[in-house]
Amino acid sequence: MSLRRKPPAKPTIFRVPPNMRCGDQGAYEPKLVSIGPYHRGKSEDLKAMEELKWRLLHHYLSRVPNGSKNEGLRKMKDLEEAARDCYSEVIDMDSDQFVEMLLLDGCFLVQLLINLADCEALQATELGSPPLNRMWCQGLISRDLLLLENQLPYFIVEHLLDTLEMPRWNCSRLQQVAILFFIDLPPQYSNVPEPELRDEVLQVDHLLHLFHKWILSVRELEKASNTRCCSKLLSCSVLSLMINASGNCLSKLLPCSNSSERLPPSTVPTTTELAEAGVKIRKAEEAAFTVPTTTELAEAGVKIEKAEAEKTKAHSFLNVSFC
Repeated sequence: MSLRRKPPAKPTIFRVPPNMRCGDQGAYEPKLVSIGPYHRGKSEDLKAMEELKWRLLHHYLSRVPNGSKNEGLRKMKDLEEAARDCYSEVIDMDSDQFVEMLLLDGCFLVQLLINLADCEALQATELGSPPLNRMWCQGLISRDLLLLENQLPYFIVEHLLDTLEMPRWNCSRLQQVAILFFIDLPPQYSNVPEPELRDEVLQVDHLLHLFHKWILSVRELEKASNTRCCSKLLSCSVLSLMINASGNCLSKLLPCSNSSERLPPSTVPTTTELAEAGVKIRKAEEAAFTVPTTTELAEAGVKIEKAEAEKTKAHSFLNVSFC
């Protein structure tokens, strides 16, 4: 049974409200890896990554000074109460189970992010073998790590990174790698310039909060750098495409670059512009072909579904919108 009978007063990791889930249940559930208690052990599809977490935990213990007797690992027990307070629900796990989950998920996140930037730093063969070295797998993991219900308190990640005592690796660099992981994985955006990130550590509650906070800081970074890099990123990257796919409901949540600096969208020229360019336009006597509307297609029995890529983009911002 849970050690806590009373829900925490100021949680930071929540469940999605039931009335929000009915539209698209899959938008809020992990497909490959569960982080935190909400989806732990719920699906057969998540078991493979649970086995990988154990191997990575053993690898982590082989890297930290004094191994399992490390003082930093001993302090994980002291962080249990604060970690439980981060979740909006009473977690029905005993003390050992809960701390075990913190270790497994935290060590997984730390080693995954370090390996993304420097695959030689950890020398963890588990992180370089299939399926983790496949692009489709990395895409699913990045999507799962941005789910509202799939979060770990960020101070656990920071503590485990500090305990690892790796040269050139601090919390600031880990945050930079995480942000690049979330925005740079889809192949169609691989040519987008990398964002210029600050050296200080952002105070965040979890990885989803980190990504959300970085989005809000893009405009400020753009002004400070005095370049078009960030405006191009905001206009061309997956962020703006997700926003367009998700509709105007997020317009108040996410910043926009100045309209004068935004890259011109690809639009069909107006008849006036065509006329000024010397193009002669005349009305067709009879339209030989017209594109059927979605209503006409539906009436004809054609079922139209949003492409999976577009669903993934929208899913990410359905979760970001809760931050």
